[in-house]
Amino acid sequence: MFHQGSPIQYTTNNLVILEDGVVKGYTIRPITSVTLETNVVFIIDVTGSMSGTISGIKESIIAFLNNLKSKGLNVKCGAVAYSDNNDTRIPYSTNGIASNTDPGAYTVVEFHNLTANFDSSSTLFSFISGLYSSYRGYDGGDIPEGGFDAIYYAYQNFSWSPGAQKVFVVLTDAPSWGKYAPLGSGTTRSPWRTDSLANVLAGNATVHVVSPIPSKISSNIYNGSYDMHYLATPGTFSQYGINYTSGGTGGLWIDLYNVDLTGRVDLTTLPISTVASQSVRAEYITKTPGKGKHLIRVVVDIGTANGEVTVEADY
Repeated sequence: MFHQGSPIQYTTNNLVILEDGVVKGYTIRPITSVTLETNVVFIIDVTGSMSGTISGIKESIIAFLNNLKSKGLNVKCGAVAYSDNNDTRIPYSTNGIASNTDPGAYTVVEFHNLTANFDSSSTLFSFISGLYSSYRGYDGGDIPEGGFDAIYYAYQNFSWSPGAQKVFVVLTDAPSWGKYAPLGSGTTRSPWRTDSLANVLAGNATVHVVSPIPSKISSNIYNGSYDMHYLATPGTFSQYGINYTSGGTGGLWIDLYNVDLTGRVDLTTLPISTVASQSVRAEYITKTPGKGKHLIRVVVDIGTANGEVTVEADY
């Protein structure tokens, strides 16, 4: 898990392990011979407003992929090209079947599922290299776009590796349409606010966001649209005069225009390779050896964010 962009250092103060409902004492040991598998999906805005930054973004992603490849880590990568939530669009087809009930199907222009092959001759490399603004004719048409639904579409439909760390990297110059979008905007399909989507993803996936400084797009944040960076970091926002607080997902926010206006950012500063190369093992003594199946509940609580998972183990 991440907290404020960095891997959590587990201690007995923030990690609780229960075996069949009983809290266990344990010892944490680093594992140096095992590389934790990590799945990374790039969520890329390809609307018309990205014309000045899409080339720089592609270069940044490719540089990041090359860096991962050079480290020999256990990583799979994928990508989603997304546009606006448009009620008149034909839904994106998955395996030839139109996904009419999935809001993300109206946002996704094209995607490449997770793959361990992302060298210069790979189909993922070609997919990312071939993206452009107004990709396949979908240029957005208004300021907010469909980022929330693109993320959730990948979260629900991609071939995630069992037990892998799930990481999203969102690259956009705009807020996302979401819940309470006004009727007639062509954006009423999305069920999400920033806080509700963050609540679903927190503990299950980490979202890093590359977008403009919030104050630079604040004039474009109006009812029914949401600043994307609060998916990564905690923050409070308002819709129709009501304040909501997002706990984030433990990710980092990077200024899209940090270097210049070309969209070139250093994605290697994200702690993804650090997490992919770190694994720990918590060891405890069971009181019922040979019993058979056990329910193991692992709870992480660091005050400002938390997560938990329950698994069945046979020993």
